[in-house]
Amino acid sequence: MVKIISIILFLITISIFSYTIPYYGMQSIYKTSTNKKTYNRINFKLDNESKTIDSSTLKSEDLLLYTLSNLFLGEKTFSSFAKKHKIKVSDSYLELFDGTPVVVYGTKEKNNEIPQIWLNKETAVPIKVVFRFNNELVTLLFLEYNNQKYGYSFPSKVKIISEKLTTTFSIFF
Repeated sequence: MVKIISIILFLITISIFSYTIPYYGMQSIYKTSTNKKTYNRINFKLDNESKTIDSSTLKSEDLLLYTLSNLFLGEKTFSSFAKKHKIKVSDSYLELFDGTPVVVYGTKEKNNEIPQIWLNKETAVPIKVVFRFNNELVTLLFLEYNNQKYGYSFPSKVKIISEKLTTTFSIFF
């Protein structure tokens, strides 16, 4: 009972004191409020090894490069990623992630077995992505966004969780 009351109070507080990302506008909110620039190539260091994401990594077999290039390159990032991984952007709900309000697209209730994208409610950057990669359910947590070299938010710390691997990567420019 206490949990239900807490959730109701949380939802009322959000609706009164802040804006809500329109469920239909996931892509446009991300591009207009956070990442106003578009890049087709990004160079960075991944744990001190030089890496590049570009059109060639959109189909990479490397999970991290694949995800970064599909979420942060070009114009169609979220909508094309969601479509490719059968994430139903029409299904969504509000959630807290480490105390941060997020909008979860892909499901109407908490279920980590369904492909989904979690966006920070205020900044619209990805916080968590759950999808199938090479027939395996994987979760990527975008833990930090400190890099502003390209003029927009790009993750600086990413944790990958899968059946075969759990590891955290640091990204530097």
